[in-house]
Amino acid sequence: MMSFKKLALTSALLALISGCSQDSKIEPAAMQRVETQLLSAPEQVSARLFNGQVSVAEMTRMAFRIEGKLESLNVLPGQEVKKGQILARLDDDIPQQQWQDAKAQKELLQRQWQRSSVLLDKGLVAQAEFDELTAQLRLARVNLKSAEAMLTYTELRAPFDGVVDALEKQAYETASPGETVMTLYRSDRTDVEMDIPDTLLSHAVNFIPNPDYQPKVSVLGKEGELEMTYLEHSLKLDEQRGSYVARLAAFGSDLGLLPGQAVEVHLDLRQAGLPATSGYRLPITALQARGSEPGFQVWVLQGESVQPVPVEVVQMGQEGALVVGGISSGDRVVTTGLSRLRPSKRVVVVEKD
Repeated sequence: MMSFKKLALTSALLALISGCSQDSKIEPAAMQRVETQLLSAPEQVSARLFNGQVSVAEMTRMAFRIEGKLESLNVLPGQEVKKGQILARLDDDIPQQQWQDAKAQKELLQRQWQRSSVLLDKGLVAQAEFDELTAQLRLARVNLKSAEAMLTYTELRAPFDGVVDALEKQAYETASPGETVMTLYRSDRTDVEMDIPDTLLSHAVNFIPNPDYQPKVSVLGKEGELEMTYLEHSLKLDEQRGSYVARLAAFGSDLGLLPGQAVEVHLDLRQAGLPATSGYRLPITALQARGSEPGFQVWVLQGESVQPVPVEVVQMGQEGALVVGGISSGDRVVTTGLSRLRPSKRVVVVEKD
């Protein structure tokens, strides 16, 4: 009896499940509704704002040419030095003795040569003997100059006005030839490195900068601008930075700029000799951060689906963002619901109210 009841109950449940499956229908996922903006004619932009960073003008590693024990270090990190100032000295006992020996040898041969010269005129000294003495005197002079040079190698002098960056050695340590004792950077010039996107410089392969134009640099959070001189730019794209690197310079010792400081470079493209930029004005809502990669992207409608396109923001204001990149006139850019978009996702375009 119990088996019959279980069988009847099972049959009823199967019939119920079968009926539900016949009545229910799987509805397809609703496509996302988005608003778009149609790109028309681009805007021409001649003024650009670039991010930059203050860097030292010239970093030099100071080292001795000869091996020796550091007798003294006359500077500290951060200390300003003048060109020709002695920064460090090696123990010069051996070079001093070598110089004195070479000097004494040269003076002795000089006196012998002078006496032999008088005797040669009187025919009391053979010409061959006098020639040999002359050769010995010349060699002694060479040895003396070499000893004098070795003596100067025991002193480390500043090659320019600068600031001591760091000390790699301490007093009484042994320094090998070419081993860095300290680093020194120039104090009469300050440089700024700035990234120039490939979208700009790639259109100016034969770019020749205007030598009379001075871009303006401002420190973030501070008032006032500083005019700087263009120095150079890299000819190869930096793969890590995704841009070309340009260097500007300002001359003077009291510029108020510190290495590593963030700055903004205000660049007039036409005055600098670069082509003007063509960009498209978009609402801020059309921009999306690229996640782990730097910069922004927009979503472009392709048929019924969307694809992300990297862009560069040229200007940002109340009227929206001016962007350049892989977009062109006629494209439709999504302006709403960006967080839910995925590559190739199908969407439905709705008109703005």
